[in-house]
Amino acid sequence: MSNKTIYTNCKILDGTRNMELQENKAIVVEDGKITAIVDAKEAPKGTVEDLGGAYVTPGLINLHAHLPGSGKPMKFNSNTAGLITNLKKIALGRSIMRMLTYKDAMDELYGGVTTVPGVGGLIDCDTRTRDAINSGKKIGPRILAADEAIAPEHGHMVGTVARACTSNDEAVKMVEEMAAHKPDLIKLMITGGVLDGKDVGEPPMRMEPEMVKACCDKAHELGYMVAAHIESTEGVKVGLENGVDTIEHGGNLTPELVQLFKDRDAALICTISPCVPLVVYGEEILKNPIWVKNSEIVARGVVRSAREGLRSGFKVGLGNDVGCPYITHREYWRELYFFNRWVAEGDAKLTLWTATLGNAEIVGIDQETGSIEVGKSADFIVMKDNPLDSFKALRNLDMVVMRGKALKKLPYNVPQETQDLLDKCMDAELPDNLEAEFALD
Repeated sequence: MSNKTIYTNCKILDGTRNMELQENKAIVVEDGKITAIVDAKEAPKGTVEDLGGAYVTPGLINLHAHLPGSGKPMKFNSNTAGLITNLKKIALGRSIMRMLTYKDAMDELYGGVTTVPGVGGLIDCDTRTRDAINSGKKIGPRILAADEAIAPEHGHMVGTVARACTSNDEAVKMVEEMAAHKPDLIKLMITGGVLDGKDVGEPPMRMEPEMVKACCDKAHELGYMVAAHIESTEGVKVGLENGVDTIEHGGNLTPELVQLFKDRDAALICTISPCVPLVVYGEEILKNPIWVKNSEIVARGVVRSAREGLRSGFKVGLGNDVGCPYITHREYWRELYFFNRWVAEGDAKLTLWTATLGNAEIVGIDQETGSIEVGKSADFIVMKDNPLDSFKALRNLDMVVMRGKALKKLPYNVPQETQDLLDKCMDAELPDNLEAEFALD
């Protein structure tokens, strides 16, 4: 027996690039798939869910997330890597990490994210959580899992969401070990980051080009795409020249690099959210003048490279680097707001498409999800206000439908302190040196 539900009396923004508002519609869902989209007055018989004229968009796709990662404010005296190392050693610790990964995945779903690649996690937590959801044992978002990232010795996030290797052979072996978990992608840490910099400037190279190539060659041989943490111009060049498929974050681009993106059919994954609180309140929350300057440098590279990608015509995706300080699993809507403000030149349809079908195309799941179309998975979100008027409408969702299953009670698990600080950031002016550069032409 099939289970047919008709979501009627709704306004649809279907996620396609030139989407137009479709009013007075009904979405017919059967066995987790969209089987028809009709005028509300022509809806077939079945279990009816009257949406009361609400807006419906595809479920959001967050292309850069760390499961688990709380996004709590920074504690400068904490030893997170040491704690994680100790938890990995005992069965109870590993169980706790898997439990937290699932909790964070559900918070993504509560925030309207129906697909989330984990681009750097703890041990095998991403793949195990993905498998439990896919088997039907648990409800949750669609997870594209990488498990732990691969980094060189002293590389970015080693000891937390990345493992260190000391040679090319060891790096290749790590790719093979990751493949045993049957991940969906392989993640590399090629440059440093804002919070591990010791000098002012773009984060330095950490992984040598030969190691990047060795990892990419093995990953591609095994059938996996490669995502790479990169926050510098040099890092983008090394990544593209040696086989990386998605550049996560970005750096200032030269005409040569723009052409490399096109030649390689590579994508840039824009991540603005972590930059904003650091550049608006840097001196207050970072306690380190080098990090303050470097946060501005990285923010400039992230925004510039994404804007150049849209204007030049190579693929640009969207993620919010959830797990970074102040970036939580419930608030992906803020990334769309920032992207629309500083990158998409106010083209709200482009922003929504990027966060849905455009992202799905980048990771090769656009035949399954990313838009509200007949034959696709019933992954969509429901809200009272039109997100094209303001992406703040995504903050308060009435319902999330994931593979045809409706969730109506959507807890907002974000500390009030974090909400208050980020709310002040939404329309805040950046430091003068960035405000002028970010102003859209």
